[in-house]
Amino acid sequence: MKAILEFNCPDEKSELQLAIDGFKWKIVVEDVDRILRNKIKYENQETIYIEEVRNMITEVIKNWELRE
Repeated sequence: MKAILEFNCPDEKSELQLAIDGFKWKIVVEDVDRILRNKIKYENQETIYIEEVRNMITEVIKNWELRE
């Protein structure tokens, strides 16, 4: 099976980049889930503050070099 995605560059450059980075976004979510799970399991934290979660998401996105 073959799939071909076509984009009109430069007009659709941002859509092209999102298509290219799709797998990385999947990994970002899995990384954040793992981080939160470890905090709850190993640090006995039942509540994670929103700011801390946002910082984690930002860090993982930075590590994967993703920008929107």
